[in-house]
Amino acid sequence: MLDRQQLLSHINDREARETLIRLLDLVDNAIERNKEQISNFLDPYHAELAVGVLKNIADISFDFLGGYAAAERKRLVVAPQFIAKEQLSSNIVCLWIEGNFSFIHVSHRDFLGAILSMGIKREMVGDLLVMSQGCQVLMDREVAQYADINLTSIHQVPVTTEIRSVNNLEFAETKSKTITATVASMRLDTVAAAGFGVSRSKMSSEIKAQRVRLNWKPETNSAADVEVGDLISCRNRGRVMVKEIKGKSKKGRQHLVLERWI
Repeated sequence: MLDRQQLLSHINDREARETLIRLLDLVDNAIERNKEQISNFLDPYHAELAVGVLKNIADISFDFLGGYAAAERKRLVVAPQFIAKEQLSSNIVCLWIEGNFSFIHVSHRDFLGAILSMGIKREMVGDLLVMSQGCQVLMDREVAQYADINLTSIHQVPVTTEIRSVNNLEFAETKSKTITATVASMRLDTVAAAGFGVSRSKMSSEIKAQRVRLNWKPETNSAADVEVGDLISCRNRGRVMVKEIKGKSKKGRQHLVLERWI
């Protein structure tokens, strides 16, 4: 049995600690049953924390798999050490959702909402790749089979579904735009407000309402420091990355280059 107290002594985030305890349960199962175990999908923040813990455990083989190389949400696959990392399998498939969306705009939010409304939990769903004619949803094979039978419409548009191998994924061009901005400080609320094009007070309210993540970690401190390379995500607004700080103006304001994904 793993010493959870020692392995997690540096983790103060309660929610993260609970997630890591569940992952350590999987590790124990993998060792005791002598076979691989697979977690639910993790965001990059929790996956990074997990790597820091798992690398201190001997006699295991593990990897994080999301269905394709650049996946953001991934599953931990852990097994006894005699199973090579290259042999680990995530049981992830693609649920292809297709419909006639020529006359109505649907987004990531619409597809995810329809899936969750069927009782599927968010941690059972990986990345969603939205296309002009539909969406590719990465998920566990059994969950995909359930969704394949029960999902019939997105935003009142009838859809057809098909389970496909992740080897047949299609990728659309990522939509983003470069934003140049001048801010008084590198506070989270200030930088996020510039990136998302809203007032600082509005963004501060979003942060307090727990709708904002900084580098995938939930952040409720409006004054949290932001640095080059940091990723800010806000529910229903998208994501903004700080690409460059180009120096200060004569009045001491920071000139920034931001990239926003829609």
